[in-house]
Amino acid sequence: MFHFSRPRLLVMATALVIAAPVIAACTDGGSDNVAANTTPNIATATPPQQRDIGKNTPGENIGNQTDLVVVALAEFAADEAATGIVTSADQVDGDMVEITVYEGTEKAEYDAAPNGEITERGREGKTDTDDEVVAARAATVSAMDALSQAVAQEPNLSVDSISLVDDPEVDLHWTVEFTDPTGGAGTTVDIPALDPR
Repeated sequence: MFHFSRPRLLVMATALVIAAPVIAACTDGGSDNVAANTTPNIATATPPQQRDIGKNTPGENIGNQTDLVVVALAEFAADEAATGIVTSADQVDGDMVEITVYEGTEKAEYDAAPNGEITERGREGKTDTDDEVVAARAATVSAMDALSQAVAQEPNLSVDSISLVDDPEVDLHWTVEFTDPTGGAGTTVDIPALDPR
């Protein structure tokens, strides 16, 4: 299981409320003392267009279980601390996978290592009108769903990267790049990011 190592407290785009229990203790004298063991609440507003990054599509439904991009995205999506909209995952520097996520109007970048460690690499403030934010929120097909569809088309190839492509000349779509583990030619599969239903 991937786990997060973050340099600072993150304020997430989806609501996370930690309710701490109130522990009541009674003294020998018969009077009741209430000790409140309170953990600070972390609550942020979720924009109406904010969507789950793919928790409804478990990673085990995707065929290439040894692909680092597949594993990293599946574990990231399954982690309760993960929020926001994934817009890309790219295998770089050998076994490292870089994941880009939009959390509200912040662009966050994570490194997913083979040992299961996910570390925040940095983040950048955006606005609601930035093209990247608008595209991320407009996509009705999640990265996990797009990855699942692409892998079904190319079950014998390895995923190298997936990214959300916002090109004014074409419809919003996901591009999944594959490599051939046997040394043959790779290929690219495009998946619509807008559900036609």
